[in-house]
Amino acid sequence: MSCELRVASCGFKRRFFFVFFLFLTLNPPLATRNFLWALGVKTITGKIHLEGVPVGTPISLYNVSGQVYRVTNTSEVPYEFNIDLEPPGSGDQIGSFEVLPNFNWVRMAQNNYLLAPGQEALIDIIFDFPADSSLFGRRFVCFVVSGNVSKPEQGMGVSAKVKSKFTMVLRHDYMTPEQKEKITKIRQRVDFEMKPSLIHLDDFPKGKKLAMDKDLKKAFKIINPNDYSLKMTIEPFSAKEAAMIPKEGYAEGSMQWIQVHGKEFEIEADNIFKIPVSIEIPKTEKRTHFMFVIKITLAGYDVPVSSYGRIYVITKDGEQKPATTPPVKITE
Repeated sequence: MSCELRVASCGFKRRFFFVFFLFLTLNPPLATRNFLWALGVKTITGKIHLEGVPVGTPISLYNVSGQVYRVTNTSEVPYEFNIDLEPPGSGDQIGSFEVLPNFNWVRMAQNNYLLAPGQEALIDIIFDFPADSSLFGRRFVCFVVSGNVSKPEQGMGVSAKVKSKFTMVLRHDYMTPEQKEKITKIRQRVDFEMKPSLIHLDDFPKGKKLAMDKDLKKAFKIINPNDYSLKMTIEPFSAKEAAMIPKEGYAEGSMQWIQVHGKEFEIEADNIFKIPVSIEIPKTEKRTHFMFVIKITLAGYDVPVSSYGRIYVITKDGEQKPATTPPVKITE
């Protein structure tokens, strides 16, 4: 199972993406699997991925998602279990992520548990990144390692452990509690939506500038249900700064290839406004799958009240679908 958790907080879209693959241990061969089960190790394993982790604001996995890390004693005797975070080992693949440099920034709420047969431990994870602009947008990796504690003096000389890859992308800004409260109050009295949040453009020609609305009959729409007009700034935006990672098989398209015809717009009361967007991908570009981001922000306020839209483009010389299996998504 996998789930996407979207937290809309304080007027801006703060997205946390949690991907859990639920299976026994690391899905080893049957003989090894049976050995680990008999030894008493059962846990959520695979990988956990979070995007938009706040900087300067302590949070916990449970508080923002209702999710926790679980470990169960499947043996017939009590065992002491240890759950901790560790840096990657020499054989671990970390891709474009940095090794988490400070394990005070991310930690398990508790590390040691004495579990009776069949008992389950529910472990929260704490995030406490300092308010440091050098951390904005950074991508970190570590591993959650869990298993029973070896105690040879008690006849428990064998230790079984499993690892879950844990990756995270930090936000590109820092907001004080006062700013967040201000955004919440603005959102409570000013209503607007951007629909849809995702647009797919297939069979897109290279070397030709196309208007999404006129040429492709697709457009982002800003819905203003209020009885007064709204002013909005609309602009292409960096996916990295928005803490949005393109799905597998896609790359972020250059912001020079996408154009919003205008910078600030006024959306009349009780009206729907189509965002005028054009895209031109150079004919010499070799890649075929791209993602672009559009950001809309309520104008006239000293705090950002924003929403984002994504555009996935496949060019004519690209296959219609990249080689990827999308996760099942559960949105809160």
